[in-house]
Amino acid sequence: MYRTLVAALLLFTAPVSSAAGIFSNGESNVVDASNSPIDGAVIRDSPEGDPTEVIVLEGGVISNAISIVDSSVLHLRGGELSTYVQGGGASRIFIESGVVGTQVAVYGAAVATISGGSMNELIAAPGGVIALSGGVVNERMRAGGGGTINVIGRGFNYPAGPLPVTSGTLTGFLADGSFLSTPFISDFRGVGMINLVVVPEPTSMLLLALGGLWLTPRSRRPSRGGALDEACRSSSLYNAVVGRLC
Repeated sequence: MYRTLVAALLLFTAPVSSAAGIFSNGESNVVDASNSPIDGAVIRDSPEGDPTEVIVLEGGVISNAISIVDSSVLHLRGGELSTYVQGGGASRIFIESGVVGTQVAVYGAAVATISGGSMNELIAAPGGVIALSGGVVNERMRAGGGGTINVIGRGFNYPAGPLPVTSGTLTGFLADGSFLSTPFISDFRGVGMINLVVVPEPTSMLLLALGGLWLTPRSRRPSRGGALDEACRSSSLYNAVVGRLC
C-alpha cells in the first residue's frame, strides 16, 4: 500500500529495472559498482524476516534507482546513482558520500540520515523522516502528509524549531559546515514539517568545554589524621572556611 501511495504522491516515473540487483538474503552485502556494475537495486528482508544490509562503496555508476523496504538498511558511501533512492516500510538509509542524481525520498516509517554527499531533492512523504546534517541539496526540500525533515546546523535565517512558513528558502550552515541555500515546501500533498535543530558553533563548544574544566571541583587532599587533623577541626578558622585550613 505504501509503495503505491508514494508512487502517486511523488510521481516517480523511473521504474526499477528488471535487471536490477535483488538483495533479500538477510545478510550484509558490499557492492562496488566500479567492479560489479548493477542496474539499480531492490533491498528487502529475507523470507524469514531478517533485515538485509547493503553497503555501496565508492566507485562506479548505478544506472537506475535503489528501492529499500521492510526493515532493511542501505549505506551509501560513494559512487554515483543516476536516479533516486526510495525508502519505505521501516527501512533505514544512511548517506555519507556519493551523488544521488535526483531524489532521496522516504515514506511509511522509513528514516534517512544524511551526513554527506550530493542530491537534488529531499522528500519526506507520509510518515517518513529525514535527518540532514551534511552534504549538498541542490534544488529543494519537500515534506508532506506527516513527513518530517530535521535540518541540523546553525546560522539559519529562521529560528530553531518548526519553520513558521510553509514555503520559502532556507539558508544557513549544516552541522558539517556545508552552506545551505535551498527552497522548501512543507505542505506538499498535506501538512508536513521542516524542523530546525541548532547546534553550537565550534568555538562555543570549545568555550563550554573549558568552562566545564574550570568549574570541575578539585579533588580534596586526603586527611592527614592524628593531632594535626583534630587541631584543624577545633580551630575557629576551620569553621569559617569549612575545612579549607588543612
